[in-house]
Amino acid sequence: MKITVVFIGSLINKMRFSEKDYILPDNSTLKTIIEKLGLEDYKKNRKLILRNGKPIKEDDLLNDGDRIVISHIYSGG
Repeated sequence: MKITVVFIGSLINKMRFSEKDYILPDNSTLKTIIEKLGLEDYKKNRKLILRNGKPIKEDDLLNDGDRIVISHIYSGG
């Protein structure tokens, strides 16, 4: 299956891309892509992760065509 990963803000510099497609085996979860990207510390470093604009859990199965957006959590105003 093919998914798209999008980074926002300073993560673009850290990961060296803003958007990239990945081919993953069927039955892959968010944890699969987190490990592939080396972001296992995302909970400790407070990152927001959305699938197709909605929150996703680490053990949720990914679907072909999913768009995963990863960002730091921002606040203020």
